[in-house]
Amino acid sequence: MKTIHSSTVTKSSWDKIRSSHNSSRLRLATAGILILGAAGLAATSMHPPRLPWAVPTVAIADNPYNAVTGVAVDPATNTIYVANLVAGDQIQDNTIAVIDGRRCSAMNASHCTRLAQLTHVGPAPFWLTFDPATRTLYVTNGLTPDYDENNTITVLDTRTCNATNTSGCNQMPVATVTVPGPLFNNDTNIFSAMALDAITHTLYVGDAHDGLVSMINTATCNAINTSGCSQTPTTMANGDGITLDPSTHTVYATGFDGDLISVFSNTNCNSTDQSNCAQFTSFAVPYSPDISAMDSASHTLYVPMSGTEGTLGFVWLFDVSA
Repeated sequence: MKTIHSSTVTKSSWDKIRSSHNSSRLRLATAGILILGAAGLAATSMHPPRLPWAVPTVAIADNPYNAVTGVAVDPATNTIYVANLVAGDQIQDNTIAVIDGRRCSAMNASHCTRLAQLTHVGPAPFWLTFDPATRTLYVTNGLTPDYDENNTITVLDTRTCNATNTSGCNQMPVATVTVPGPLFNNDTNIFSAMALDAITHTLYVGDAHDGLVSMINTATCNAINTSGCSQTPTTMANGDGITLDPSTHTVYATGFDGDLISVFSNTNCNSTDQSNCAQFTSFAVPYSPDISAMDSASHTLYVPMSGTEGTLGFVWLFDVSA
């Protein structure tokens, strides 16, 4: 397994890591934009859409060798949280930028700047998930300060760190959750994703090596109550990316390495009830599937697929109504 230590990391080697990471993730996002955009252009050939090529930007960090890795939104306070992964020997000094969405949006860009920073977020933050019920921000930590694979999730309290109150942004994490599998894969540069099921109070966490999906009880592991943060049961399904369909109580776990998508019900496979976690199905896909998205109204699962290295990926549309 390829392990990169901080004592040997240079700007050029970081650029290589960042380029490889971008090629495995952003290439797929670009594919989806191109394919869906082409369909839109064909449908509106008489009235071409106005595309926002010039958009507001926000500088989330002072370090020029940083990478934006994740974003989450708190709609109640109109706050945008953006993870900032710092390169080289400063990987332990990562931050999360706090942005006021009321004054930094497509409609109002009068104050597109960071208001504050969460400064104690753990090394290499990748994926952010926000729980509005407890005002909790969950952050995956993909790498250790020595660039080894990490398997911890930071739990942060946003009640005093948001667009209306930044007094607590220098807080320490209220808890750190350890999950069985790593949250970043040093060989493929794939990171795992999380998905929150508000009904069952379950945070589903993928495994970057396509291991078992973990579950965190967000009712007992949050900014207010940390009594259950040491309990992380697992499902019997494997995957790194997690997508929920609340209309059918279904969880989809995409496996980048195994070219599989696993499907199981969250009704009896959640953080408090694992009675049916052994029951799941899997189906093969032609190429490595990336983090998917669900349209419950049309019962469509959109799955980005990666092709061979150097080729443009594409998006598969799966009918999940049956």
